[in-house]
Amino acid sequence: MNFPVEFPVLKSNRFVMRQLKKQDLGQLVIRCNNVNISKQTYNLPFPYTESFAESRLVFIGDGFLKGERIVWLITEKNSGIIVGEMGLHLLQEHQTAELGYWIAEEFWGKGIATEVLACVMDFGFGEMGLHKIFATHFGNNPASGKVMQKCGMKHEGVLRSHVISRGEFKDLVQFGLLQSEWKDLKSLV
Repeated sequence: MNFPVEFPVLKSNRFVMRQLKKQDLGQLVIRCNNVNISKQTYNLPFPYTESFAESRLVFIGDGFLKGERIVWLITEKNSGIIVGEMGLHLLQEHQTAELGYWIAEEFWGKGIATEVLACVMDFGFGEMGLHKIFATHFGNNPASGKVMQKCGMKHEGVLRSHVISRGEFKDLVQFGLLQSEWKDLKSLV
């Protein structure tokens, strides 16, 4: 597995995925301070405070320096507006990564996560040489599963009542894609 030395910048047709910076925190708080986003993620609280954003900046930066994670800030290519985040959380000994993401609610349903996920998978499999990328979503969020399916990920199972979120047990639905499957998908394009 090849972990990048410098933080990689990825580009799609409409978006630039780059490193989170201190000057982004104000806009990040505005975009992420939403109970509907918090309900669908493991680790984003509501309210999403500036103090939390500052600690997240350190968490993301330290994780990259240690080779544990790459979390991209998703911005519109033309305006620079923040629309979300997407990251790979690495299990280096297994050459795998868990994918996580959130998109600001005002941008839901516009194909953003699908477009960005395709770039992240190309980077993870092509540049880093990952063997597998996997992701989970809460059972009550099938839209997230549709994003994974559109990018070729395969349904692997349901972890019943696996986590507690906002005081309630939640099912996790898991999807995954192997590098060999990604190569087959790329050869069809």
